[in-house]
Amino acid sequence: MRYRFYWLAPALALALLLCLLPLPLQAADPDTPKAVIFIDPGHGGSDSGAVYHGAGFTLEEAEVNLDVALLTADRLRERGYAVYLSRETMDQPGGSEDVNGDGQSNNRDGLQSVVDQANAAHADLFLSIHHNGSTNPNAAGSEVYYCADRPFADDSFRFGQLVLDEVLAALARQGYDSPNRGVMDDAVLYSRGAYHGHLFVLGPLRTPNPSAFARPMPTGSERRRWAPKLRATEMPGVLSEALFVSNPYEARLLTQPRIRAALADAFANAVDRYFAPTPGG
Repeated sequence: MRYRFYWLAPALALALLLCLLPLPLQAADPDTPKAVIFIDPGHGGSDSGAVYHGAGFTLEEAEVNLDVALLTADRLRERGYAVYLSRETMDQPGGSEDVNGDGQSNNRDGLQSVVDQANAAHADLFLSIHHNGSTNPNAAGSEVYYCADRPFADDSFRFGQLVLDEVLAALARQGYDSPNRGVMDDAVLYSRGAYHGHLFVLGPLRTPNPSAFARPMPTGSERRRWAPKLRATEMPGVLSEALFVSNPYEARLLTQPRIRAALADAFANAVDRYFAPTPGG
């Protein structure tokens, strides 16, 4: 009888060892996204953005922005992100609704709609995809804007640098060394005139700055142009100007599916790098 439980001691030892081992990590929930990304394909509706017409083809910025944004969204969703877009057609974001309540329906409502959609999605990151335009057809290259006048400005700048790095690298792999125009505070776009502001989708609430001018408040169309912004985006974000639609060579590049795909890869890679764990973190 004393040998009947000869197996008991090893079994108890094994049970004790299992208790001391760390519990296995739970598998990630496939329904839980890595993060929520909001993509704004700039312009839309009656606002076509920059337009190139010549050398046998016409190119509208709004169409390029949308195509690259849709490609970027596909890549991010494949990588486990939740993605929302301000528009998925050539229509203006928000349709014809008077979003800002000024009694008109125009592109200012579209911009406010973009902001409202991003906030409603509780996005962790905001990316506005644009392509540049200039009266100088020789203007070329890649640039990114962020707003330094926000509480999350450092995160926006970091994301902007990642976007620019990835765009330049992606274009170089396609055989084009795009001029590096840098990551810039959007305030540089409004450095002249009586009013100081920021890009609508990146900046804080917009109100006229009384200290910046010594004349009466604007009226009529000027007041409407600088109407206060009712709501601002609540997350880090940037606006990318990957190439110039107004430059004949870069416009030709933007007609090519391989270039658009390369830009989408660049944006998706930048998002991945933004959310990558920091060393030692």
